[in-house]
Amino acid sequence: MDFKKSLINVKAFLPEDKEILKIIEVCDLEPTDDWKVWTDHNGHNLIIKNNRTATSKTTNPIERYPVKIKDIYFKASAGQIAANSKWVMVSLAEGIPGTVPNICFMWFLGVDNRLRLVCYLRDTWVENKMPLSSGIHTLRHIVKNFDVSGYKVIMGSRYISGPYEGNVVKSWASQWPPSSNMQLDILLTNRTIGQKILKDCGVLNDR
Repeated sequence: MDFKKSLINVKAFLPEDKEILKIIEVCDLEPTDDWKVWTDHNGHNLIIKNNRTATSKTTNPIERYPVKIKDIYFKASAGQIAANSKWVMVSLAEGIPGTVPNICFMWFLGVDNRLRLVCYLRDTWVENKMPLSSGIHTLRHIVKNFDVSGYKVIMGSRYISGPYEGNVVKSWASQWPPSSNMQLDILLTNRTIGQKILKDCGVLNDR
């Protein structure tokens, strides 16, 4: 279906929901044959319901739409992605409730206004994932913080069922590169993961 016509339909159907429009933009989604269903061509769909709410669904991409990855940074290292970014949200999560956080999600907003998701397990980079795999609730939370000044600490538990399941216990939203104070806060929260991700991204100050 034509992209512009589909976007016009979304704007008309959800005139007050600017977050969904931003999610479509930063996740580089394309409409299917139904303007209420948008895909990243990698098995994740954004679905606009008749009750004017939105959700996401993961499917086998081969079943409906051909796999198509347009992002040249999809398989890039965290350092390469960071070097071409202007904003980040870093989230530490615990795989088992009550344990030390051992999962790290990093959502980078590139200078090209494309959102990218980098995943770490313990102190090891695992893979990059399509951001839509994070789910609509998480993505709404992310786009709300794009205009943060300096950096913002976000406490409170949020469950992510996307790339790797876990309870997010602490997050930071910041312009990129992050300040020394934010780096220190990440290191104090989890030094092992903090050292790894900050070093990989080329911003770790000597301590």
